[in-house]
Parts: sequence; C-alpha cells; structure tokens
Amino acid sequence: MAVCGTVNDLAVCGEMAVAISCGLILEEGLPMDALGGLAAHAGGAKRAAGALRVTFWGAFAMALTYGVGALFGTVVQGSGDHPEKVVEDPWGIATSPGGSFGMRRRPDPVYFDDTRRGGAMIKDTSPAFTVIPPEKDRLLRFFHAAVKAVDPARLVASALRVDGDTVVLDAAGIRAAVPLSSLRKIHLVGAGKAGRAMGEAALAALGERVAGGVIAVPRGAEGPSGPVRFAAAGHPVPDIYSLAAAREILSLLERAGKGDLAVALVSGGGSAMLSAPAAGITVEEKAETFRLLLRAGADIASFNAVRKHLSEVKGGLLARAARPATVWALLLSDVPGDDPSVIASGPFSPDPTTYADAIGVLERYGIFYAVPSAVRRRLADGAAGNLPETPKPDDPAFLGMTSALVGTNRTAMDAAALRMAREQDAGSTAIVLLPGFLRGEARECAHSFCGRLRKAAEALSPGDAVALIAGGETTVNVRGGGKGGRNQEFALAAAVELAGEGAMAVLTAGTDGIDGPTDAAGAYADGTTAARAAALGLDPVAHLENNDAYPFFEALGDLVVTGTTGTNVADLAIGWARKD
Repeated sequence: MAVCGTVNDLAVCGEMAVAISCGLILEEGLPMDALGGLAAHAGGAKRAAGALRVTFWGAFAMALTYGVGALFGTVVQGSGDHPEKVVEDPWGIATSPGGSFGMRRRPDPVYFDDTRRGGAMIKDTSPAFTVIPPEKDRLLRFFHAAVKAVDPARLVASALRVDGDTVVLDAAGIRAAVPLSSLRKIHLVGAGKAGRAMGEAALAALGERVAGGVIAVPRGAEGPSGPVRFAAAGHPVPDIYSLAAAREILSLLERAGKGDLAVALVSGGGSAMLSAPAAGITVEEKAETFRLLLRAGADIASFNAVRKHLSEVKGGLLARAARPATVWALLLSDVPGDDPSVIASGPFSPDPTTYADAIGVLERYGIFYAVPSAVRRRLADGAAGNLPETPKPDDPAFLGMTSALVGTNRTAMDAAALRMAREQDAGSTAIVLLPGFLRGEARECAHSFCGRLRKAAEALSPGDAVALIAGGETTVNVRGGGKGGRNQEFALAAAVELAGEGAMAVLTAGTDGIDGPTDAAGAYADGTTAARAAALGLDPVAHLENNDAYPFFEALGDLVVTGTTGTNVADLAIGWARKD
C-alpha cells in the first residue's frame, strides 16, 4: 500500500505511471522531482504536465490513507488547491505548517488574519499533501517553547507588583521596595521591541498609581493606554519619530523630582527607537553613520560605543536626567553577556566606553573617513577632553538607580532545552547549551556550529541523538545585492556545510520574529537542502555569495515566518543529529 500511495501522490502532482516493476522504501521528505526522475530512469515513466490520471487502486490508496490519518489524528483538510495539514501546536493554537510559527512552502501564500498570541499573521503556503519532515517540526516546537518563555508581559508581571502598601521589584536576585505612602508620582518610560507588552504589564501591575509616561515602540504597536502613550519610532535606523520619543522621555524625566518613581522598561531595539543626536549632529548624519556600521557588519557592542557618544540620552544620560527621582530599570536583554550598559545602549546604566573607543570602532571597520565630518569632529573633540564624558559607575546619577534583568537569551535557551527533555522519543538525547556562541560573521559561525554538531553526532551510539542550542547574534558582511538576514545567511551556510549528511538539521531564527529587512525570522536547513535546491535549479553557494538567502529558502519552503513576536532576546540556533 505504501507503493500504491506513492504512485497516487505522483499522479496527483501530474505524473503518469506507465509501468512499475520494483518496490521502494522512501525517506520522508524526498523531493517529487527526484522521485519522478528515479521512476523515469528505472521504469520508463514519463511526465505529462497538467495531466491527471488516478487509477482505481491509486484512488483506493488515497482514501485509505485519509481514513488512517483521520483515525490516528493526522487530518488533512481544506478546499480547492489550498489544503491544510493541522499539526500539534505547543502554543495551544492550531495552525498549518505554513502558519504562525510555521514554514513557508509556496511562493503564492493565502493570508488569514490572526490576532491571537504573538500577533503573527498566519501565512499558509503549504503545497497539497506535503508532509513536514520530523526534524523540521521538532525544531520548530523547540523554538516555539523558547519564544514563549520570554514573553515580556509574563516576565514583567512576575518582577513588578504592589504588595500591600509597597511597590516591589523582584527579579533575578535583585529586590527593591518603596512604600506607596512615600511616593509622589509613578512614571513609566522606556523603549524597545518589547515595549508595548512590557508597558501594558507594568500598567496592569501598578494600576491607577501610574501618573503618566512615554514608551517608544515599533510601528504598529503605538497608541495610548490609560495615562501612558506608546510612541512609534524607527528601527533599525533611527528617524524623526525616534527623536520625538527621546526628547519627550528626556523632558518627562527632567521634570521628575524627589519622591517620584520612574519605572524604565528597556528591551532590544531601544537604541534606534530612542535617538536624540548630540549637539552639532543631525538625525541624517547619525543615521548615515549607523548605516555604514550595519553594512560593515559591526557587532552590537561596537554599535553602542559609537551611539552613546553621539547621543543626548544613551550611555547613562537618562539616569542623569532623572536625578533625584528613584529609577527602576527592568531590562529584557538581547546582548551577549547581558551587560546593562549594552542593552539599548544603556540609557540608565554607567558607560564604560569613551570617545576614544568610539573612534577605534570606526577605524577598525574602515569607515572613519566615510562617516559625516560632524561625527568625526565631535568624537575628536570628546577624545581631546573638550566635551564631557558619559557618566561612569561612580557618578551620582546612579545613587537612586536599581537595574534588574527580567529575561535573557539564556532564559529562551533553557526553555528550549526543557521542551526537548520532555519529549525525547526512542533512544537518548544529549542536550548541549552554547550560550554566546552566535557571534562574529554568520558564515564562519555556521561553519563552527555544524562542525560541533557533526563531531557530537560521531560520538553517538546507534539510535541516540544530540541537540545543540546556541544563543547570541551574528553579523553579515554584505558583499552582494541579495535579500536576507543574519539568521537566513547562517542557515544557508549550514545548508552548504551539511550537504549530503545524514540525519542532521539546523534551524536558526530571531526571537523577535524579524531577520534583516524581510518578513522571516530565520530559516531551516538539513542534509537534503542542497539537493532539493539543485532540483529547482538553485545554487546555494551562489546565493550565499550574493547574500541572497531569502529567495533561496522561500523557493524551498524553508523560511521560518512568525510575524512580530513582541519580544527580543537575540537569536537561537538549534541543531539536531541522530545516528541511525
């Protein structure tokens, strides 16, 4: 019956079987083109594009397959030429494989509006009767669990509360408390991709005690909520709205006085969304500097060293503006090492970098003389001591300051590992965590990651598996004119590395649901990716050289599309290997 079912699947896809004289055991996920070529070579089958011939036995096999699937929980449903295969969803939302947190499978998607968890737009792009390889579905489940664990609303609700007559901050071993009777006003301020969820959770925790506030958020998340205004701002490149939000927050904090509590909600992306150029520098000049850093592949620490010294608000300057008010900063970290001074360029944290460090960054990436002259002039004046430095740890600005990490990349990694441990199937699975591993150039990092995965697989006993979970954030040195992001670039480099390998797979994606200037969070690759691409006339090496990962994975149906998740703790790469 397996052979009859396969023949029927070929017929539905336009193949016409002339003769069959052999029995085949096929690996799940084998491309139709490869199977058609095998049939043509071995049995004389020929293509009949557009023809549809289903034999009696083929139809019988199809009906039987449907009945068995329905009986045991695998249901194929839908109408016309857009069926859906409903699969297990660990978030409690039934979606198709191409849906929320799913895989893109076809260039012409059908859209369904979904306002449920994560705000993701479901994109059902699954071809008829496609079966998702177990590794792909498995890695998606692990990624889902990781993103769910860093839900900003849940993290803030756990850290901030009113306990009787006391406002309490309690997170990651940091505890602070202020009696309500001693407070004059509570203000909410902040910026970042998770700003809306963090702000709403803080409002829910503090209620009518909040006097007002301003939080810079991504476009689409703006709007008022009670006394707090969520202001749209630019990302990844600052814009005039980033300037307006920064100036509004700066003004609010400067008016705060003794007896006030400012709760600052800071997450990744806040650097761009909270952007007020220092005196003598325009928004355009600052934006051009950051475009050059992006194109050069600068890491986040390098970015921040420059940002802080071209800003009125970064590098602890908002903490200085808020004095003498009490300030609590709740931080959702998207940076390696979770250094508060690096998260969103540390607007409420002491700055260990100097003007000289900023000049060194531009020189190291070879763009010092490419940045606008006003930028070079300000950095040189600062390095010469003609401008005040950003506040350092002993500055009085930090006397009333408390910072607490409410969520990190490691939080997401641990959640993915826990999900793995709970659903181990036959055989044992070794789980290896690699915090901070994702750094440097994406291609080089993918090479190292696949090397580790291969080495770990070689040490396995038959039937056992190994999973690697890496966190961090890589960079891309842009050499071509293609479309993609750092996670898609990583996955494409992994596809080249794993070509022809056995049961090995990699999924890499951003926890914010955004990877470069695309609508994808990342991509999936395994040992069959290169062969499947070749069957479509795609060259993975050529696409890699042109930084053109997006159309490559879109054609294969291996983009990971989540929509904006509302959180941001950098990226995850999950590798899986099994020894048969």
